[in-house]
Amino acid sequence: MQKRRAVLVLISVFLLGVSSIGCVPTLSTPARHFTTADLLIGANLLPKGWGVNGSASVELDSGGLSFRNNLGGSEGDFRNASTSADASHEVVSFRNAQDASQAYQDHVHTSDTSGQYGETWTPMMGFTYQSPIAQQFRVMCVTIRNSPNIALGCVIEAQYDEFVSSVVYSTLNHEQALADLEMLAKAVDTQFALYLKGDASK
Repeated sequence: MQKRRAVLVLISVFLLGVSSIGCVPTLSTPARHFTTADLLIGANLLPKGWGVNGSASVELDSGGLSFRNNLGGSEGDFRNASTSADASHEVVSFRNAQDASQAYQDHVHTSDTSGQYGETWTPMMGFTYQSPIAQQFRVMCVTIRNSPNIALGCVIEAQYDEFVSSVVYSTLNHEQALADLEMLAKAVDTQFALYLKGDASK
C-alpha cells in the first residue's frame, strides 16, 4: 500500500511538471508594421547644420552589426558640416524584449584597448536627459588622445522593446558635445515613439 502511494505521488509530480512546462509562454517576435530603417533618426529631426551623410540608410544582416544574436538592422550616418561632428545611428532588432535587454547589458562600454593609449569609457559629465520611453538608456564617452587632435567619442544606447538603438558620436568641439548628444537622444526617442505608439494601436 505504501509502495503504491509512493508511485501515485511520483506520477502526480510528473504530470504536474508536464502541465507546468506546457504553460510556459513562448517568446516570439512581435508583429510589426515598420522596419528598423524606419526607426533611424529622421533628417527632419536634426537641427540646422546637420544632414544625412551619404545614403539615408543601409540595411545590415546580423553579421554587420555591433550586437550579437540579432535578427538584422539598419544604419544611417549624419554629419554637422559646420562643426565637423558626426554620428552613426544603428538600430538592431531581436526575437523579443528579453533578448534585446540581454544584448544591451552585454554591450557595456568600459575601455578602449586599441591604439597607443588605453581609454576608459565613463558616463557623460553634465548630461541630464533620461529617455522617458526606453526600458534602458545610457550615454558613455571617452577622450581619444591618440589622434592628431583630442577628440571626444560618445555612444547613446537605449533598449526599446525588442530593439536596441546605438548612436556613435564624435567631435573635436567639446563645448558643443552636450547639446549635440541631448539633441540626438531626443531625436531617437521621437522616432521610436512615433512608430511604437502607432504600431501598438493596430
